[in-house]
Amino acid sequence: MNIWNRQTTAQMAPFVLRLVLGLIFLAHGLSKFAHLAGTIATFTKIGVPLPGFAGPTIALLEVLGGLALILGLGLATRILAFLLAIDMLCAILLAKRSSGFVGGYEFELLLLAALLALVFSGPGRLALMREKDAV
Repeated sequence: MNIWNRQTTAQMAPFVLRLVLGLIFLAHGLSKFAHLAGTIATFTKIGVPLPGFAGPTIALLEVLGGLALILGLGLATRILAFLLAIDMLCAILLAKRSSGFVGGYEFELLLLAALLALVFSGPGRLALMREKDAV
């Protein structure tokens, strides 16, 4: 079996995205939980509606979403990637837009694009539960 053929290597793309994005969101979600009072204060400062609810909710989304992306949980990969993409869009609009592109929202925009790639591609073959298995 030639692991370098185009079809085989194309199946690695969603896996690489899932693993890296999952680790990033897991780390950021755990950090939000570890400093929940600061997270809520920051959300309040930047104008997030209902910051006392939004802070723990976003932290939970990032932790659970990060874990689900790492594992590759079938259709849940697309759903959680979409929810995390909305999270990044809100981060750009509420927290980063005024800082400009470079040194501002470039990282969140990259995460948003990578998440949308997973929304469109799904978890790929190297997943705990592929989409056809989940149905």
